[in-house]
Amino acid sequence: MFDTFFVKPFVYLLNFFADTFQGSYGVSIVLVTLVVRFCLLPLFYKQQKQQKYIQAKMLKLKPDLDVFQQKLKEAKTKEQRQDIQQQMASLYSEHQ
Repeated sequence: MFDTFFVKPFVYLLNFFADTFQGSYGVSIVLVTLVVRFCLLPLFYKQQKQQKYIQAKMLKLKPDLDVFQQKLKEAKTKEQRQDIQQQMASLYSEHQ
C-alpha cells in the first residue's frame, strides 16, 4: 500500500523529470522537491499562522508570567512553589 501510494508516484515523477532533462537526476530531484514543497505549502502556511497567533497570546501573558517567575524565585517552601505553579496553570487555562 505504501509502495503504491508513495513510492511509485515519486519514482514515476523522478523518471519523468530525468527523461525531460536528458537523464539528469540531480535536476529531477530538485524539481520533485519543489513539487512536494508546493503541494505542502498550504499546510506550512497554516502552521505559520498558528505559530504567530500563539506567539501573540504569549506576549500578552508575558508580564503576568514574569511576576510569577519572580515569585517562584522568592518562594522558600515546596508548598509555595506548588501554589504559584497552580496559579500559572490557571492563568494558562484562562487564556486558551
